Amino acid sequence: MVKSKKSLAFIVCVWTFGSYLLCSVSANPSLWGKKAGFTGMGSCHWQLSKTFSMPSLEELSVCVDLWQLIVTSDWTAFVYNKPGGQKIELGLAGVGGKLKAWLFGEEWMISNYLLPRSWHTVCLTWSNHSRKFQLIINDTAYLSSTVNDLMPSSLAPNGTLTLGESHRIVGGVMDFETGTNFIGEVTLFRVWGFVLSPQELIDLKCISGNIATWSMNNWEYHSCPPVTDHRLKCECPKYKINTKISITQTMNYTLNISEIKEITEQWLKSIFPQNITLNYVFISHLSQTYEIVSQLSEQSNTEIKEGRNLLPKTEWFSCLVYVTVSPAAAVDETQDLLWTLLMPTYNQINHIILQTDLASLNILPRATIFEGSKNASETG
Repeated sequence: MVKSKKSLAFIVCVWTFGSYLLCSVSANPSLWGKKAGFTGMGSCHWQLSKTFSMPSLEELSVCVDLWQLIVTSDWTAFVYNKPGGQKIELGLAGVGGKLKAWLFGEEWMISNYLLPRSWHTVCLTWSNHSRKFQLIINDTAYLSSTVNDLMPSSLAPNGTLTLGESHRIVGGVMDFETGTNFIGEVTLFRVWGFVLSPQELIDLKCISGNIATWSMNNWEYHSCPPVTDHRLKCECPKYKINTKISITQTMNYTLNISEIKEITEQWLKSIFPQNITLNYVFISHLSQTYEIVSQLSEQSNTEIKEGRNLLPKTEWFSCLVYVTVSPAAAVDETQDLLWTLLMPTYNQINHIILQTDLASLNILPRATIFEGSKNASETG
């Protein structure tokens, strides 16, 4: 069994004023603008993180970008196996110049092949409502098959997924299959919990999946870290920022949630450059950590009631932010910029300190094309 690396980031965690663990992270975990390279040599493995839990999905769209260096007779793009399953639950591979797709242990073959040394976006979609299983290459559907009603209605949850090779779970240990490795490069593996049409896949080329994203928060690797490729540029104007923030008050202790939101908006407007517009901020309370760790005399208690010698009070909030970048810029560059802007501690004049928990910070390119039909937040 190999040990996998969870992230490129070095994480340091410290206890703050109360019971919340604040982690500082040295690097943005996003994989946009990066790829996994598979040479067929050594013990290179990429898999969904053990901390990631695939939900049960009655509808799904799975996309991956592939660049083949060498076309071998048998190769694997990805394989998803359900717990205890003997057959592949969902997968994509190549056999003898044809493409092979799996769903619920059954397989489909199509005669199309991927031209080597070129990037191709390959997607699988499934809907229990229509019972349709599709394989889409570069925005064109080459397979649209009605699935037998006796087959399952949803993807099995909590399975394991590998990129560039097949695998089995033997005695609770992941066993990697040899001889069917993908030789080339892989990027932008994403999963959505709904069906996307070929046209919608074009519109979502630069959008994160709402189930699995191309981020080290979702992936582990062994022996082959991600490689930056400046040619992998994808532009998006809209982003969703999800994070936890702490607000520490050294005086006054009377801020309500509306005032906390106002402080957060002031902070964001003060750090964003002119080309980043703040669209919306949503704040919800997580926990309050205000502790008196020593026995106070009656005089000290009186001083606290009178507003003197107060201990710092730290509260934690969930913070959801929507922004627009104009003109649209490359996703990886925009994410790096936003990450850098959100890192420093914000000190307000009236004894208030605001800090981002970088371990919880998620910056995702998003779409609004589904407003009114699919929730826009689902696309990132």
